[in-house]
Amino acid sequence: MILVVIKSLVDIHSLFPVATWLVPVAGGALIHTRLSKQPPSRERNLRIWLLWFLGLGVGAGGVIGFLEHLLLPEKMAELIGFAPSFFQYEVAVANLTTGVLGLMSLFVRHPLFWLAAIVANSVWYLGDAAGHIYQYAVKDNTATGNIGGPFIIDIVQPLVLILLFAAWTRAMRQAGASD
Repeated sequence: MILVVIKSLVDIHSLFPVATWLVPVAGGALIHTRLSKQPPSRERNLRIWLLWFLGLGVGAGGVIGFLEHLLLPEKMAELIGFAPSFFQYEVAVANLTTGVLGLMSLFVRHPLFWLAAIVANSVWYLGDAAGHIYQYAVKDNTATGNIGGPFIIDIVQPLVLILLFAAWTRAMRQAGASD
């Protein structure tokens, strides 16, 4: 399976989702941490990176996924290796749900709200990844949208969010203990 994923990533259509997700999120976070007028700290930097992953990665990504499945159902079904179905409307709404949570994270900056957004996105994306693996293993679905870039994002984004949140909450505790 790893070779199939690597082969799929060679396809520019498979790399496009990864590049359009990672470059703006990481680039925005990096620029934000460098240009911020606040004194640098581990907690602040982790908070900024988490904010960018939630706002842009989860938020904007969810809204884009909503629009893609709602407005381009035939194209999205083809990319994933499925026939078009009304079920895509439900997939669109699920994307919108996590997208709204991600965008709300820009304004509701409470750790428990952010945790809820991370849990919702992680359940959704890791569940998608399991579905992609099933479709590959059982149905031999090697479509670019099934086992390519979106599959990578389905695994990497939740892991990054979980690791960032854990590191950020630890840094907050350490900063509070040193006061």
